[in-house]
Formats: sequence, structure tokens, C-alpha cells
Amino acid sequence: MTPRKQTPFSSSLPEVRVLVVFSVLLAAVLAQVIPAQVNLVASFSQTGGFGNPNEYEWQSAARIAVEHINANATILPNTTLFLNYTDDQTQQKVGMSVFLAGLALNPVGIVGAASSRVCTVISFAGTFYEIPQISYSCTSVALSNKVTHPYFLRVVPPDNGQSKAIADLMEYFGWTTVAGISTADEYGVTGIQAFQDAVDQTKTIKLVRVEQFITGSVTILTQVTNLKDSGARVFLSFMVNGDHKSVMKVALDQGIVGDAYVWICPDGCASSASYLEDDGKQNKTVLKAMAGTLGTRPAGGRGPLYEALLEDWAERDPVEYVGAGKTFMHPFAAASYDAVWAYALALHDIYTNQPNNQTGRNMLEHLRNISFTGVTGEVFFDENYDRAPEYEFLNLARGDDLFHSVGTWTVENGVEIDNSKITWFDGTNTPPDLDIRPPRKYFSCHDGKEKTDPTGKTVKIEKPKAGDVNNIDDDYYCDQYVDCDNLADEYFECSNSVVPAYITFGIITSLLIIATVILLIIVFFCGCIPWKLRIHRIHASNPFYLLLLLLAAILGYLSTFSFYGKPTVASCGFQPWLVGPAAILLISTLCVRSAYIFWSLRSKYEVIKFSIWKFAIPVVLLNIPFYIVLILWTIISTPSADYIEVGDRKHYVCISRGFVHDVGIVFFFILYGYLLFLLFCSVIIVFLTRSIKDKYHSGKAVALSVANLFFLAIVIVALFWLKITEQTPLGVFIFTQLAIIYGFGSVLFFHIAPICFGIIKDKIFPKRDEHESTHKVKPAEDD
Repeated sequence: MTPRKQTPFSSSLPEVRVLVVFSVLLAAVLAQVIPAQVNLVASFSQTGGFGNPNEYEWQSAARIAVEHINANATILPNTTLFLNYTDDQTQQKVGMSVFLAGLALNPVGIVGAASSRVCTVISFAGTFYEIPQISYSCTSVALSNKVTHPYFLRVVPPDNGQSKAIADLMEYFGWTTVAGISTADEYGVTGIQAFQDAVDQTKTIKLVRVEQFITGSVTILTQVTNLKDSGARVFLSFMVNGDHKSVMKVALDQGIVGDAYVWICPDGCASSASYLEDDGKQNKTVLKAMAGTLGTRPAGGRGPLYEALLEDWAERDPVEYVGAGKTFMHPFAAASYDAVWAYALALHDIYTNQPNNQTGRNMLEHLRNISFTGVTGEVFFDENYDRAPEYEFLNLARGDDLFHSVGTWTVENGVEIDNSKITWFDGTNTPPDLDIRPPRKYFSCHDGKEKTDPTGKTVKIEKPKAGDVNNIDDDYYCDQYVDCDNLADEYFECSNSVVPAYITFGIITSLLIIATVILLIIVFFCGCIPWKLRIHRIHASNPFYLLLLLLAAILGYLSTFSFYGKPTVASCGFQPWLVGPAAILLISTLCVRSAYIFWSLRSKYEVIKFSIWKFAIPVVLLNIPFYIVLILWTIISTPSADYIEVGDRKHYVCISRGFVHDVGIVFFFILYGYLLFLLFCSVIIVFLTRSIKDKYHSGKAVALSVANLFFLAIVIVALFWLKITEQTPLGVFIFTQLAIIYGFGSVLFFHIAPICFGIIKDKIFPKRDEHESTHKVKPAEDD
């Protein structure tokens, strides 16, 4: 029997049959593993507090995404995607009902919701059933918490990014004060807290007040009134559309809407629904009040895919696809489109690589790791399953009824705005001046009169520090403190003007200086130089002693001028170096003179012999301790001038500075105590020598001078202790002038007046007096 001839394929026929059978069986198995239809449950807030026509647009975009996916042969080729969408009415209980009803479809995921409070309850339920949820507009920061919301994802950024964008927007326009109002729900509370965190990081913006109310409330007068009372002119409204509409109605009544105010709306209220009534008609009053409002929303569609979608969008029937039929799309609509695509791509990856693992956990894992180019740009999720922050800035122009994009914000570039696109409440492109201040009175030093700045800010008010200041606060006018270099603020029109006091004491002191200088010349030429003009009474009264007293008086009178006018570093620094040396020279001279009288008593001489050097050396020795302390004062706590608090406001006054501040008073009392000690010693001496008789009774002049100065010193201490001189600056000035003039003038009077009277007497009655007939007197030696 001849064997049958085999073809090249006859030997492999059994294997082919086996392969075909295996393929058929595998296809049958895969047909059972990969479903022919998968369901998504979608929640849209088409009515309720967040309801607005845009919600229908978002729904239409999601439906078109399903159609595009089902028409794409490369995505889920053997599976049809079905979208079951329902209106959750922006209510948590309705949203939960929508989710529970959708469980019957065995959904692989949830799209939505729009409102954060609805997203929150659905997220809790989705976590329990291990069903992932992707929202296209829920932005509450709390939803980023993966401990409480492990199955929640979103294709929009959370509010902390939005809050940072708003804070940067305020810095861009230079606004530093803002008040916030929010609803007491998940969206409002977390949003306003995120904004607080954002402004805290700026260090320049202050959130001065935050008001909250329960969503849906109509009794919000108290909250809006508190916003008004906060003094802010920028208001942030963190709430959804319906609540913002209620706020704007009350804000309009309270007068915090207008040219001098700015309202900012995040994505919750930056839409046309904020001025629509329940019947869909515009509330013209609210629309007008919202003119100039700035808003934010996540960045919308961009790129070639978005342009292609817009072409399809424009050709759609707006009756079947509400919101379509136009050349633009709401950003959340584009986000809704990408949310559906995220599910489709994740399912495709699972069905291709892990068809036997179609659990919710595996779906979540694929979603969180997905990355694709969508109509809103690059879509991926961070560690909190959030979208990277990127926002648009919006503006509702006056006379318009739609928010328009005017700029963007990204983490990398910050604020980028076209100011020419912004129309403010007044209808212009010029940012409003929010620094509204009441008219302010001020005093012009240069013009010497009070003026008014009607804007309260045009004129720069200067602090009356050192230098030639001009415009100072009106409170400085006629307050008895000299704050203008030209004395204009304390001129004659003031009821307690210091200028007349300056003029009066200036004339008196100048005349006293002239008279004292003339006396000094007379004493020098008529008492010291041995020629025919020598006057015996001057020569016999110790001319050197008189010259020291006259010199001290001249220095004392000159020192009074350092107290005139506005204090300066120079004048304050020279005051102790002018008054101090004059005082110590006067008192030390009197002390040495009284000591000489006491010495004559102890020596029992009938004749008082005087030596210039013996007199000058003790005077110098008594001056040395005083100057040592004065030098230490100048080095350690230098007398100077500074702008400090005096009474109820600040003035430029004399004060101690140097190495140790504010201890000049210690050095002052050390010096004052030393002068008191010398006076006290002099008082004791003149008391002990009260019975000594000398020619022309010069001892009595010393005694009267010392007693008078000691009394004056005690009075000064008493007044200082009682702080009587601190009542008014004018009083301090007058008392200081009187004390110096009286102290030095009285000493000269007690010494010079008897000499002058004696000279006149000698001229009228030229005969020897009784004193010369009974006492031997030796003239002073001119050593």
C-alpha cells in the first residue's frame, strides 16, 4: 500500500486545531473578565446654592468625553463606557442618595461633585465601598487629607493654591488690609483658613476680620456690618454663588460696594450664577453691585486637544448639549472632560495588563499614577491626589454679565495680569484708590499757619525731629513745645505763646549782659590799674573778687540763650557747660571769700589783707571736682537731643545719650549736691563771722549773697521734687530764666549797689567816714 503523500502543513494540522480551540476559549474567558460595559456615576449641582447654568455645561462636556472615548477604537476597544449623571441639588443628603442609587450599576468610579460639601459626604461613602472619585471643581483643602479621603482625587487644585494666588494678587496691587466672609461649611472654612495661612507668609497683608454664617442664611446683617466696621476696603468672599448673592445684597445696603471697595471671589462665586435668581433671570441690582469684582478659578483648557474640542463644541446642538454651540468653554467643563478620560485610560491599562484585578483599590492605584495630555494640559496627581495649582484671574466688567479672564497665576511665574483688561467699579482701567482717609489738619512751619489736607494723605506729615521740618501734625501747634526751627508753631497767635517770653527775657538778659560788661570794665580800670582814675571804694573792695563775680554773671546770663528755641544737639550739649561753670565760679568765689573772712576772725587781725593768688588757688581747687564730674557726665551720658515721648506725644527735647542713656539726672544731682554743699559751708562760715567789721561791710554782701543763693537752691529742689515746673514748657522756661537771672543778679546787686551808693555819697559828701577814723585798713595787694 502506497503511503499518502504529506504536504508541508499536514504534519501541523493537529497543533493548528489546538491553537484555534485555545484562542476561542481564551476569548470566551476574556469576554467574561473584561465587561462589555462599565458605568460611571456622575454628580452635578444643577440646582441649589451652587446651581448655575455652567453646571449643565460641565455635564455636557462629560457626556461628550464619553462619546469620544467610545468612538476611539484604541481605548477600551471591547468595552462601552456609560455615564449615569444626576443633579445633587448642592445638598449633602441628595448627593448621598445619588451615590447610593448608582451602586446598583456597579460603578467603577464617581465623577463630581461640584460642591466641596457634597464631595465630602460622597468621598466618605466612596471610601467605604472602595470606589474612586474624581471631582472637576471641589477645591476644599480638607479633601487633600488622604487619611479621611483616601479615594478622592481631583483634576483641579485645592484652595490653598487658590489662596496663595489671591494673596499674591493683593500684593500685586499693593493692598495690605482685607476682611473675609465665608460660609461655615467645608469649602468656606477651609478656604478662609488657607487664605489666612497664605497672608501670614506674605508679612505685608493683614486679615483684619473674618465673618462666617451658615450656608443658605438670609439673616447676615450682623456679619456684613462687622465687615464694614473692620475698616477694610478689600473683601474676600469664600462661598458659593447663592450665598454670595445674599451677601452682596446686604453689602450694597451697608454702603461697602462702590468705587472705593474691591470684592474678590474664589471659584465658588466667580460666575454668573452669583447674580441669577432661581428663575434664571439676572438680578440687575446684584449684577451692578458686583461690577469690578475680581475672581479666580483653576486654569481652563489649552493646547491642540482643547482647540479640537472647541471645534466640536461649537458644532454641538445647545439644546441637546446645554452650554455648547459656542467658541469657548468653562474651565470646569474642560476639567470634567479630562476627569472622564482619566477613568477611561486607567481602565484601559487595567484591562490590558491586569484584567483579573479590577478592584477599586487597583483602579485607585492606576489613577494616582496616571499621566496624560488632556484638554487642560498635563494631567497628573500629586501625593495628595491633587492637580498642580494653576489659576486664571477673572474680572466682571461694569456693564457686562460674564467674568472674563484677565491674567494667570502659577507657582513658577506668580501673578501675570494685563491691567488694560480689568474694568473696575467706576468703569475705568485704573485701579481704585483704597487708601481713603478723612481730611487732616496740619501746621506748616514755613508758612506759619494751619492748613488742611482734604485727602488726608497728599501732604507728608513730618515728625518734628532734628532739622528744618515743615509740615507737622496740627496737635503740635500752640502746645508750648517749639517744634519748628522758626518758632512759627508757638508764635504770638497762641494763647500761651513762648515767643513773647523769648523776646522779653532776651531783652532783659541782653541789657544785663551789657551792664555787667560795663561794670567789669569799670572795675578793671578803676580798681586794678594804679592810675588817676582809680576809685578808692572799688580798689578797697577787692577788684579781683568783684571781677570773678562779674565774669560768672556774664557766663550765667549767656547760658540762658541755650534754652531758647527748638532744642538741638549743640544747645543741649552746651547747657551744662554754660550754666555749670558759671554757677561753680560764682559759688566757689563766694565760698573762698567767706573763708577769708573767717580766717581774719581766727587770726584776730584788724586789717583784712587780700592776696590774688591766695584767693585764686582755692577757687580753682574748688572748681576741679565739679569739672571732673561734668567731664564724666559728658563722656558717659552725653547731653544731647532726641525725639522721645513727652506727655501725650513725641517732641524733640534735651536728653542724655552717650554710652549709658538716661542717667544724666544722676550726674546733675551730683553737681547740684556739690554746689549745695559749698553753699551750706558758706552759710555756716558767714554765720560764724557775722560780727566781723570790714571796710564798706563787704562781709555783709557775702552773707546776703550766700544766704540768698542757698534759699534759691532749696526752692529749686522743692519745685523739682513737686514737679511744679513740669506742668508747662513755658513755665519751665520762665522759671529757668528767672532762677539764673535772679541768682547771678542778686549777688551782683548785693556787692555792686553798696559800692555805687558809696561812690555817690563820697562825691556828694567828700569827707572821711566814721569807719576810717576808728579802723586801720590795709589796701589789697596786687600780687
